[in-house]
Amino acid sequence: MAYAISGLYFTIAIAATRGQTVGMAALGIAVRDEASDARLSIGRSFVRWLVVFALGLLQLPLLIDFLAPLWDRRRQAWHDHAAGSIVVLVR
Repeated sequence: MAYAISGLYFTIAIAATRGQTVGMAALGIAVRDEASDARLSIGRSFVRWLVVFALGLLQLPLLIDFLAPLWDRRRQAWHDHAAGSIVVLVR
C-alpha cells in the first residue's frame, strides 16, 4: 500500500504543472523534459519513479543512481536518463 501511495504521489506531483514535490519546491528545483523544458507526462513521470523504485530494491544501485549527477556531464541521475528528464533550478 505504501509503495502505491508513493508511486501516485511522485508521479502526480512531477507531472503536475509545477513539476515538483513539496520537498523540491522547498529546495527551489523542478523536473522538466530535457529536450523541450516542458513538464513531464504522467507516463514519463511514472517511469522516473519506477526506475527509482526498482533500483531501491537492490539498494547499492540506488545509491549509485543518486550519486550519478556528480559525474554526469548534464548532472542527470539514471532515473532522469530513463525518463528523458532533467532537474532545473526554479528560483
